Amino acid sequence: MRDSLRHSTNFINAIIDHIPGLIGYWSNDLRSVFANKEYEKWFGKTQEQMRDIHLRDLLGDELFKSNEPHIRAALNGEVQEFERSIVLPSGERREALAHYIPHREDEKIQGFFVLLIDITERKRLGKAMIDMEEVHKRSIGRELHDSLGQQIAAISYQATALENKLHAAGSLDNAKIAASISSQANSAVMQCKQIAQGLIPFEIESSGVIHALQSFAYGIESTYEIECNFSYTDDIAVEDANISLNLYRIVQEAVHNALHHGGAQSLDISLSTSTGTLCLSICDDGCGISNAPQTQGPHKGLGLKLMEHRAEQLGATLELLPSPKGGLEVRVEMKAA
Repeated sequence: MRDSLRHSTNFINAIIDHIPGLIGYWSNDLRSVFANKEYEKWFGKTQEQMRDIHLRDLLGDELFKSNEPHIRAALNGEVQEFERSIVLPSGERREALAHYIPHREDEKIQGFFVLLIDITERKRLGKAMIDMEEVHKRSIGRELHDSLGQQIAAISYQATALENKLHAAGSLDNAKIAASISSQANSAVMQCKQIAQGLIPFEIESSGVIHALQSFAYGIESTYEIECNFSYTDDIAVEDANISLNLYRIVQEAVHNALHHGGAQSLDISLSTSTGTLCLSICDDGCGISNAPQTQGPHKGLGLKLMEHRAEQLGATLELLPSPKGGLEVRVEMKAA
């Protein structure tokens, strides 16, 4: 039986050592009790060197300080999940998703389990997806603004010229038709410009994200004839162009979902800061989270996935919550710059 148990233990250890992720256990005095072989790849410590090492000595002062709030929370019985960027002994930087899971025994926290998964490739693919979407949008935006829009404007000009000739010839009924064509063409040109501005948000580069979101909210009200409010706190200062663009794109996608999937008639968009946290909120009065198929598990739409990837690129959290307006709230929170 002892040989069977030893064999089972060795087999389990072999499985744990071959799992592509860090698995460990740390006592409540932050000493290593167990660490699989992946720790050597990530921290350059063999399993022998890992035995009884203090967590601060393994992570170093800077990384330990960053992780300390999660460590304390785990020792307080709270499950933790967070992301970290870690430099390997080789100098390579990897992105990781860490889980700290408290171990409770006899009503006392004895320590916590650690599971750390490499998400570098996932984040790279997420960024590539966003970059491709951005290139695609800008390409379409330029075509609408520089090509299609100009051609429709030419039709409007020619229709106006035709209207004048028909009017001079006394063909008033046909002149009215030409005037209608010109008017509709002008409206199409304005719509092309609005769509192009949404695809290539010039306001972000020229006036900043606050002005861009104000224009966006006004455009939604005008186009869909619904209520769309934008508010912000006076201390907002988003200088980084990448942050501004990603926040703007998240608002675009959230509003699109609210209108086309949630049936919303009223929207509140807000950007605020509080205790060092930047919060973006999009609330609607639509059908709500439980009735929105694009928010559910395997049925998640591409738009929601892109919002999640954009939030991930910002190091932000993205939550879908019941809205005070009765529909859905999309809330993004990140550390204020």
